[in-house]
Amino acid sequence: MPRNPIAGQTLTINHPLTDSTSLNESLTLQTFPLVDPSSTQVLLKLLAAPINPLDIHVLAGRYPIKPRHTLNASPIPGFDGVARVLKVGSSVTELKEGNLVIPKSYGLGTWRTHALVEASDVVKVKSGTNVLFASILKTVVLPAYFLVEDMKALEKGDWVVQNAGSSAIAQTVAQFARLKGARTVSIIRDRPDEAAGREAKVALTAFMDVVLEEKEFIPAEVADGRKIVLALDSVWGSSARQIASAMSNGAVFVNYGQFGGGGPDSAIQLTHRDIFWKAGVFRSFRTTAQAAQRSEKELADLLAWFVDLFEARQLRLPRHREIKWNVEDSENLIEAVADAVKMERNSTKSILIFE
Repeated sequence: MPRNPIAGQTLTINHPLTDSTSLNESLTLQTFPLVDPSSTQVLLKLLAAPINPLDIHVLAGRYPIKPRHTLNASPIPGFDGVARVLKVGSSVTELKEGNLVIPKSYGLGTWRTHALVEASDVVKVKSGTNVLFASILKTVVLPAYFLVEDMKALEKGDWVVQNAGSSAIAQTVAQFARLKGARTVSIIRDRPDEAAGREAKVALTAFMDVVLEEKEFIPAEVADGRKIVLALDSVWGSSARQIASAMSNGAVFVNYGQFGGGGPDSAIQLTHRDIFWKAGVFRSFRTTAQAAQRSEKELADLLAWFVDLFEARQLRLPRHREIKWNVEDSENLIEAVADAVKMERNSTKSILIFE
């Protein structure tokens, strides 16, 4: 198979990230030759790829869906992103050079400059789509939509309470809720001082109706005068117990993560009132499970609709920072990614931009 004169770069996982190892030790930057696609493949140039909570679980070896691509037997991380098609195989008819594509499912491995994959592994998105927005469609925008659309039928005047309020998903949840006429109370981590807390809250009120630090969140006061019908938890622990206490009668509590709340066997204490008097419903959430309830066409139509909403300025990019992946100056890339992982743990979205 003929090789092109240029090479690609990829980050690979040497061993799972643990409390005793740094990300600098777990990740390696490798170079690989680019080859032409087989008849059913496409050669991609990555344009942008976010760093997500899912990616952190994968790096730690805790996520059930594993990376599907390797280099020298080392897994390639990255569960979301957007790429441009450079070359197509002779049998590929649904894609052509220049198309923008995103992963069809998790595990494609997007923390690399180029990828050789089956054409069936990617989904085309509209030409000209903002690449930063396209890069978060599957792991931010889609789950946020499912949380608002599938977990509880929201009506005008309803309220949603959610923790991890600084996260990209929380910011996007608030925007989808607003499209339905619902409003949000979002809880963020305590800041080190009053000025930092005020700054964080002001920045987030562009997306959300009420933003409170954990120390300010008093369930009885938050619930007073508000019909809180949906509680979204991605933290667990004491934060989950607090938002559950703020729910109205018949509300739905949804857990979609446990960042900061212990392992899978950890527990929270709920009262008789929370469960029985309020007749609360408690649900778990998996994006893949909600996506499986829709056909491929329905999912493609949803992604196209999200892009339309973005272009109509009814959806906005969540607050984020960009990390430049410059193949000519990649010495500090792993350090930059390590810093981004730490920031993602603190709910700051980072997106790799491939130059």
